[in-house]
Amino acid sequence: MTRAKELMESGAIGRPVLRKPYPTIGSTPPMVTRAWLVDPAIAGGGPLYDIASHRIDLMNYLFGHPMRASGHLSTLIHLIQVEDNAQ
Repeated sequence: MTRAKELMESGAIGRPVLRKPYPTIGSTPPMVTRAWLVDPAIAGGGPLYDIASHRIDLMNYLFGHPMRASGHLSTLIHLIQVEDNAQ
């Protein structure tokens, strides 16, 4: 990430206009091996609560703090007690 930040700051890759962090390739779905993530009594929340802080921190590191932000939560795929979709 440090190299990516250096390239952006030097202008080598142009001006980023859209940023969207994705999970790493090969990550396992929470319903398979990490079932505890979907139980709010144990984990406390869904993807926004449990994972988003890391992605938000990365985006702040690379691009600085946003002037405006919004979030959207939904349960579209799985019948679980926490959201299965967060943006």
